[in-house]
Amino acid sequence: MALPPVLKGQSVQLPDVKTYAQIPQIIDVPNLIQSQIQSWDWIKAEGLTEVYQEISPIAD
Repeated sequence: MALPPVLKGQSVQLPDVKTYAQIPQIIDVPNLIQSQIQSWDWIKAEGLTEVYQEISPIAD
């Protein structure tokens, strides 16, 4: 039975492996809730008014 090279005292060359285990820099997370709040405020202030003006007065 032949022993693996490591057990015979020889070194084994491992292939270069790229690791993603460590992130060098953490990116700030944008405030996604703020974007939704701004969108809702626009809908309340202007968006509904625009829709109502498009359909009012309803003509048959």
